[in-house]
Amino acid sequence: MSARYDGRMNNQLRPQKASQGILFKADGSARFSFDKTSALCAIHGPLEPRYPTVNSNLIVRVITSSGSLTSPSTMSLAATLRRIFSNVIHLPFQPRSEIQVAVTLESDLGEFALLASSVNAIMLALMDAGVACTKTVAAVCIGINREGKVVLDPGAEEAKGLKSIHTFAFDNHDKSHMVFSSGEFTLNDMKISTVTGGAACRMVLGFMRNVVTQKAERDQKCLL
Repeated sequence: MSARYDGRMNNQLRPQKASQGILFKADGSARFSFDKTSALCAIHGPLEPRYPTVNSNLIVRVITSSGSLTSPSTMSLAATLRRIFSNVIHLPFQPRSEIQVAVTLESDLGEFALLASSVNAIMLALMDAGVACTKTVAAVCIGINREGKVVLDPGAEEAKGLKSIHTFAFDNHDKSHMVFSSGEFTLNDMKISTVTGGAACRMVLGFMRNVVTQKAERDQKCLL
């Protein structure tokens, strides 16, 4: 496998960083980044719904700190995230309530990579808030270069030269919850990207599991 511009092999993720419980006024919060592609999430709720007739509701807002996405793009991103997590959060466990999710995009490195970081930040923030979920999801970005090779987690400059780019979200049961694609690709490209995306999501889920475990251990020590 050939080395890329940053020295990684095609099947290597960029360095991952994550932290939970970083916003004290939120019920749950987390930051997740692939290298410089970072998203910060705050969870408020479950709260009393604004409209009494609503049984349970999930509100997602996307905020840009750098103006990286236009307003229609942020609305589209918010809608995508809401669709994903409406199937992740166990809404029947939050009857007549509202859960507010605020995502701040902290970098200007492309919509596809930011979508993956946002999914991972929301998942960690929901766990930090103790919101009941039926599954755990993680997301990664996959690219297909001009030679038809799969490139895992492309950086901003690398993404500009790709034939196509895709963001996948898989849960801890290996079920796909999202594929968001752009560019030209064949059916075989999609099949290979899906397999690679599923395997990469399992790696990210393992990383997230360690983050949650380490925070729980730190919190336990504070109680002793």
